[in-house]
Amino acid sequence: MVGAPMGERKKENPKHTQRRMSAAQKRKFMALAGLAFLCALFVIGIFYSSVYRYVHRMDREQIEQNVFVQGVDVSGMTEKEALEKLEDRWTVMKHTPVTLKADGKTAQVTVSELGIRQGDLVSLVKEASEYGKHGNLYQRYRKIRQAKKEKVEYEDDYQIDEETAEKVLEEKTADFFEEAVNAKITRVGGVFQITDEKDGEKAAVQDVLDEIVDRLGDLEKGKDVEIEVKSEKDEPNISRDDLEAVQDELGSASVEIRNDETRQELLTLTGDLNGQIVMPEKELSLQKVLEEHSGEEMSQEALDLMATSLYDAALYAETGISERHESETIPEYVDAGMEAVLSEEKDLKIENTTESPLYIEAYINGDEELVCTIYGEETREKERSISFKTETEEKEDSEVATVYEEDAALAAGKTEVKESGSPESTVTLLKIVKEDGEKSDEEEVGASEYDAVSRIVSVGTKTDDEKTKEALKEAVATQDQETIEKAVEQARNSKGQER
Repeated sequence: MVGAPMGERKKENPKHTQRRMSAAQKRKFMALAGLAFLCALFVIGIFYSSVYRYVHRMDREQIEQNVFVQGVDVSGMTEKEALEKLEDRWTVMKHTPVTLKADGKTAQVTVSELGIRQGDLVSLVKEASEYGKHGNLYQRYRKIRQAKKEKVEYEDDYQIDEETAEKVLEEKTADFFEEAVNAKITRVGGVFQITDEKDGEKAAVQDVLDEIVDRLGDLEKGKDVEIEVKSEKDEPNISRDDLEAVQDELGSASVEIRNDETRQELLTLTGDLNGQIVMPEKELSLQKVLEEHSGEEMSQEALDLMATSLYDAALYAETGISERHESETIPEYVDAGMEAVLSEEKDLKIENTTESPLYIEAYINGDEELVCTIYGEETREKERSISFKTETEEKEDSEVATVYEEDAALAAGKTEVKESGSPESTVTLLKIVKEDGEKSDEEEVGASEYDAVSRIVSVGTKTDDEKTKEALKEAVATQDQETIEKAVEQARNSKGQER
C-alpha cells in the first residue's frame, strides 16, 4: 500500500475537536459554578449571620437604640424602666416653678397648679418598645438602621384644662395691674347711692398660658422658664347705668330671732349678705356669700334663719330659686314649706331672672326680727299681688309617738305637753296671684317632705315625798302611757303633793 504523500496527511475533523473542548469546558464550568455557589452561600451565610446578630443584639424586652418618648432617651430600657424614668422626670417637671414677671412684680406657678397633665405614657412606651420588633429580618434591619441615622420620637400632647389654668393664672397675677372697679350701690336712710365704675388692666392670661405650653419643652430639659406678662384692658362688670335701674322693692320677708346668741351671730352674717348685687342671668349662692365665716362655729339656727329670710324674700320678689332644701321636720319659726336650711352640703341659690340687677338688703330691726329685702326694677302690674298657702298631706299609717320626760320643776301629779308632735307628711306650697283684687292664678311652688315628730309630754316629779318621786321616775322610765297615768294619779292623791 502506497502511503500518502508527504504533506497530504488527513486533517482531523474540526467538529469532533470542538465537542471534546465543550465537554472539558463544561466540566470546568461546573466546577467553577459549584465553587461560586459555595462562595455565595458562604457570603450569604456570613451576611445573614451578621444581620441576624445586628437585629437581635438587644433583648426582645429592650427598646431599640435612639428611641425617644416625650423627649426622653429610652434606648435599651424595658417598658417598666422607661415608664419609671418618664414618671421621675414628670415629678420634677410638674413641681418646677415658672416665673411670671410684669412691672417689677413676680409670681411663680407650677405645671401641677395649672392642672397640666401628661399624655398617655403607657401607650407611648408600649409603641416605642415595639419599634423594630415586627416584620421579616430585612424589614427589621432597615428600621433599626434607620433609627441609627435619625432618632425615633414618640410624642403626645399634654392635656390642659384651660378653664382651671386661666383661673390659676388670674389669681397669680391679680396684683400685677390695676384692675377695673365695678360701680357700687348702697342704701342709706332709704336712699340709694351709686359710686361710678372705673376701667383697668388685667393680665393677658391666655397669652401667658400659650407661652407656657410652648415652653414645656424647656421644662422637660430642666431649663428655667421666665415669662413677661402683658396686660389687656379690663372692663368693669357693673356700671352706673346698670345700677340706676335699682329703685323698687320687689320682695321682703322677716323671721323672729328668739335668743341673744343667735342675734349676735346674725349680726355677723347680715354684714356679708347686705349689699350683695345679682346681675341678670347670674346666680347668688348663700354658701359662697357666707364662706368667710364658714370656719366659725355658727349655730344651725342662725344659718337657717338667714336662708329662710332670703328664700321668702325671693318668693315674694318672684325671682328664680335654683336650689333650696327643707328642714327634716316641720319648722317652728315659720310656716312649713316657707323655710330653707343652709349647711356645707345644702345651699340656697337665688337666680336673677329679671332684666335688671337685684340688690339685697339684710338687717335686724327694732322688733328683734331678721329682715331681708330684694330691690330691683319693678315690671309687674301695680294691681297684681301674691300670697302663699300650704296644703298638708299626712302619710297613711304614720303615727305620732309620745315621749315622756321627767320635769323636776313641775309639781308631781301634773303633766304638760311640751311639743305636740306631727306625723310624717308632705306639704305643698302654693302661690296665689290676684289681679285687681280677683284671684287669677294658683301655682305650685314646690313640695317639702317632713319626718314624723314625736309628741313630748313633761311629767312633774317635784315633791318632798321620796316614795312618790321614785314611783314617778320609774313610771316615766317604762314609757308606758297606762303606767305613767296611774303613777300621776297616785301622786295627785298623795298627801305629799305640792299644790
